[in-house]
Amino acid sequence: MKKIIKTTFIIFVGLLFIWPLYYFTTKEKSKEISYALEKPKKKDIKNFVMCSGIVVPKEKVEIKSRVSGVLEELYVKNGDRVYKDQVIAKIGIIPNMAELAQAESNKNVAVINYKNQKVSFERNKTLFEKGIISRVDFEKVENAFLNAQETLNNARKRYRIVKSGNYSNSEKSNTSIVSTIDGIVTLLPTEIGASIIQSNNFNEGTTIAQIANVKQMIFEGSVKEYEVAKLQEGMDVIINSSINNEDQEGVLSEISTSGKNADGMILFDIKTTLSNLTTNKTGFSANAKIVVEERKNAVSIKEEWLIVEGDSTYVLVHKGADQKEKRLVKLGLSDGVYTEVITGLSDNETLRIYDK
Repeated sequence: MKKIIKTTFIIFVGLLFIWPLYYFTTKEKSKEISYALEKPKKKDIKNFVMCSGIVVPKEKVEIKSRVSGVLEELYVKNGDRVYKDQVIAKIGIIPNMAELAQAESNKNVAVINYKNQKVSFERNKTLFEKGIISRVDFEKVENAFLNAQETLNNARKRYRIVKSGNYSNSEKSNTSIVSTIDGIVTLLPTEIGASIIQSNNFNEGTTIAQIANVKQMIFEGSVKEYEVAKLQEGMDVIINSSINNEDQEGVLSEISTSGKNADGMILFDIKTTLSNLTTNKTGFSANAKIVVEERKNAVSIKEEWLIVEGDSTYVLVHKGADQKEKRLVKLGLSDGVYTEVITGLSDNETLRIYDK
């Protein structure tokens, strides 16, 4: 029993000496591989002004009626493609009874006058042909007959207009609502059976449909006042939205000259014309990156690889297994991840990073 205890004690004492030796040896070895090697990259670096906004059609119209009445028919639905002059709806006229009665009375009077003038015309025509009356007297009767005929035509047209909103049998009448542009139906705010108010100088009228030309879309957004001085019309813009997976290219086409107050912050509106967006959706949110500066094929490294000491910036250049050089570099443009190295480093050198 004493022999077992003695052996156990010797083993325990041996472990006390071996474990510290193993620990420090392993730690020294781990120090030898505590860095990584990376090379600079040649890449395009862009500096952006960011803003959010919505994508809308450059051309959109609200279709309204020229007459008052009731919406009888809708020939389109949301998302349908329509063309200029295409009939999209029909208005049923509810005539003003007083106006209708007056128009009918004027028509009846015109009929009576026309019949009387026609009888007089035919009688005087016979007399003229027999040489009983002169040409001058006959022409007076003829002119009266033609005036009565024109008055009757106008009275009939007026009666039809008051009664049905149209004086002809043409398909595209005042009661037929037509599209004024080629595009997509984006809104139908009025239901069949609803009352329609005509559009005139005193009333905007009821909107029958909203139609947008989705072949040309624009981005509308706002930038902060301290960033607007960086912008110029014609700058490249990258648009990103949840509607399209790919970034959309655009050109900054308009910058507001007047700011607006939004919750105590002054914002300036901008517009961007999109060049390659194809969609039948409008009014969706998007983010814009306006390219204000760009460096093409610049020697670039990640900002996390830099060593900043006071006002100076350094990198560790790998010179071999046990050699490194702490080198001062001059930086240029940064996109927040990569930064341009103007002087102090070439693209064929190797950096030692995460070296402790």
